[in-house]
Amino acid sequence: MEQTTFENSDGDAIVFHDVRFPLASGITPKEITARLKTVPALRQENAKFWNWLGDIPKGRLKAGKSGNLAWDTSMEDGARVVGNVELKGRFLHLSTNSAARAEKGTALMQGALNDLVEKPLTEIRTVEQMMAERPVHKDTARPELPPEIATKVVHEFWTSSIAKPSIVITHALVRGKNP
Repeated sequence: MEQTTFENSDGDAIVFHDVRFPLASGITPKEITARLKTVPALRQENAKFWNWLGDIPKGRLKAGKSGNLAWDTSMEDGARVVGNVELKGRFLHLSTNSAARAEKGTALMQGALNDLVEKPLTEIRTVEQMMAERPVHKDTARPELPPEIATKVVHEFWTSSIAKPSIVITHALVRGKNP
């Protein structure tokens, strides 16, 4: 029996990469932000977070092996998200879901930031590792939320989420099982 594997829309195996660039001595987050604003492939979402956008895909996800699970993440306007960039303290984090994207993103960041950052460190985690790290929840008795409160909470969350212009839409499909 063939095991289902996970792929991104480029057909690359999903392996999460967190590339951390230490800010160079004396460099402020404000200087990093100013430089990142000049990178056309980055769309700033807030003061410390950017979506790294790739080409809008033509047609469906790249063909892969039948039975593999793939996903593509896009912005409301259809722009494809290939990674995220975030300032956290004295580090700039580039997060991607494949080795190929991590390599391209690292080159993009180093080209844009040059001497503002130091040599990056990369943490790599597989889907299996992330699943194994999830906390195990035992069935515990929890107080049930009354339906009228649950409905109100869901409604408020839904309406506040819809109003945001930068909602990321995730598409999932099983290759070979779609029209």
